[in-house]
Amino acid sequence: RLQPGLKLFWEVYVRVWEIVGPTAWSNNKGSGKRLEVYMKDAENNLMKAIVFEAAKMQDVLDNIREGDILRVSNVEILPLKQHFLREGMLPYEMRWTSSSVTEVELQSHGVPEIDIPTTSVDQIPNAEMRSRINLLAVIFSMGQITEFVKKQRVASTATTGRVASSSKAPDSGSKQEKSTQKRLEVNITCRSKHIIRMTLWDARATSFKGRTGQVILVTDAVVVPHGGISLNAYANTVIKLDPKVKDAKELKVWFRENVNNGKFFHLSAGYSATTPQPANAIPRTAPLTLEHLDSSPKGVGAKVESFNIEERIIQVDYDFWNRNVEKLKEVVKTLNIVINRKEKSIGGIYRMHLTLGTNTKPIRVTAFSPVADLLVGEPPEELVKYRDHMEGQFQEYLKKMLKTKWRFTIQARTSQWQPAGSIEYINHIDNHITGAVQLDDDD
Repeated sequence: RLQPGLKLFWEVYVRVWEIVGPTAWSNNKGSGKRLEVYMKDAENNLMKAIVFEAAKMQDVLDNIREGDILRVSNVEILPLKQHFLREGMLPYEMRWTSSSVTEVELQSHGVPEIDIPTTSVDQIPNAEMRSRINLLAVIFSMGQITEFVKKQRVASTATTGRVASSSKAPDSGSKQEKSTQKRLEVNITCRSKHIIRMTLWDARATSFKGRTGQVILVTDAVVVPHGGISLNAYANTVIKLDPKVKDAKELKVWFRENVNNGKFFHLSAGYSATTPQPANAIPRTAPLTLEHLDSSPKGVGAKVESFNIEERIIQVDYDFWNRNVEKLKEVVKTLNIVINRKEKSIGGIYRMHLTLGTNTKPIRVTAFSPVADLLVGEPPEELVKYRDHMEGQFQEYLKKMLKTKWRFTIQARTSQWQPAGSIEYINHIDNHITGAVQLDDDD
């Protein structure tokens, strides 16, 4: 019933649906910043309010949150230009100024909670790739921000199998494009007890303030095939923490009561070292056998692929973090553990080369901290203390690794190196451990 030019005193109760901005604007009349507030009333009508005054804009940002109930009055009503209309929006907009009343109310005044149609996590595999979905979920676990240089990879000439091959050296005049990216991986779940990985990039990754157990409302997330299936947050994706929407409070209570109760099921494969596999989550893929892996093309060419295996550690060969490795070599000479002569690791970080399986059917893999810390049972700086001061206990830590059985998540990719004096590049499959869960002997 609000109309442009309405002069009589009126008031309306609305729920704040979304706050957008401040954003810059510019036209033939000037330039500046504006803030947009989208609201719904008790009859589910959607209207936009726009704020240009800096003082009022700051007042809104300081005191009003999405989901709040507002009493609004003494506001100018203006026609809304056609190209600003959203689906279901009234063709008018409010102009909030310093004289406008926009007070937060404690009661709902009959305005219902925000109810956005969402997809359950367990139903995401039914969605088409590259489609956009909404979901209400809770953060199961979070990784660390990873910064890496993205560059074009040279494809291998190999077509099948996991056998090393060779290719001609790239043109000496050719250059590979490089760009630095930041990535944050967030595992989210819902009442179905299924988990999916959502990836945030660059500025969104560094500014994300979420934490484990926090409810998250995601709109326009993109379904992508990475790791079997996962979600990507792109420019149009909106992420809201602790949203004031229907079922959010109940979901938070459910997670608190169930996070340690039973197993969760991960839909995404391929865990990185900075985002380890959650301990109480069952991996997406069934473990492969070494016989199957021996003939598998995983990681060949430009592919980067992940898989799971369940095998025992039969040999450990690693660069220790401390420079003085000679004493360590003497201590472990009777074990199946070899210390490299060339020190390549940096302070406080393991680089371990493991042999898994059996002597007749082995697989060589590499583990870096923090996954390697989990395998050893101690961080590098602690283990070196045992080495220097408690030799017996030090040997026990190393012995404990051998013959232990783990469910490993492996990421396979092709790397290239050029032997001295050769014009050809040698292609080699690198298997890196990105997640590990220790199993009992009867598992």
